[in-house]
Order: sequence, then structure tokens, then C-alpha cells
Amino acid sequence: MKVLALGVALLVPAVGLDPPHRPPAPATNDKGRAVFQQACAVCHMVDGSGVPNMQPALDGGNKLVMGDPGTLIALLLKGAEGALPANRQRYANQMPAFDTLSDDEIAAVLSYIRSSFGNKAPAITPKQVAAARAKR
Repeated sequence: MKVLALGVALLVPAVGLDPPHRPPAPATNDKGRAVFQQACAVCHMVDGSGVPNMQPALDGGNKLVMGDPGTLIALLLKGAEGALPANRQRYANQMPAFDTLSDDEIAAVLSYIRSSFGNKAPAITPKQVAAARAKR
């Protein structure tokens, strides 16, 4: 009976069927990943690990990534100097504004970051970005 169970377990992935106990694959955010790779990865690294004393890591330990979406949106629209408090931890490279990105691109990349690198924060919508942009 064990041989039969093993054979079925091996056959199920081969024919493309998911066994009932396997969770569905997470939805991908291809647009967010593409913007991240183009605009963010050069400083924050492809894996979001950052560079000590140069750029912060974007992993689950980053309170800014996991926190208030408004602050994170403002960071992309205004850069670090315009969006973050003066008493924050400083890094050798200051993040510039990425306000030339569209609302859709900013929402996609921030949602990608908030759901990658061990993060599990809610997505950010283009409407949230548009509202923040209008307040500038």
C-alpha cells in the first residue's frame, strides 16, 4: 500500500494536479517585480537584502515597508528627505523621489515589496497613490 501511495504522490505533480493539502501558488505581481528590478534592485538588491549602512533591507523586519501605506507612498513620491522624519536612521545613499512613475507603477512596486522578501502586508492601490499625489 505504501508503494501505491508513493506512486500516486509522484504521479499527481507529473500530470499537473495539485493534491488537496497543497496550498495554491501565490498570485504574482509581474508589473511590480519589473518596476522593482528596474528602479529599486540596484540599491536594495534583487533579494531585498539591502547593503549595510548604504541602503536598508526591505525584508519583514522593515517597519516602514510593513507599516502605514501613506508613509511608504510618500517615500516614493518625495524621496527620503521629503517623506521621512529627521530623526530617522540615515544611510549613505539617500533614496530619491520616484514621482515620475505612474500611480499604477507605484502601487504595483510597493505591493510587490509588501508581499515579497518575507513581507505579508496588504497591497497598495493606484487610488491610494493618486490620493497621496494630490495632497503633495
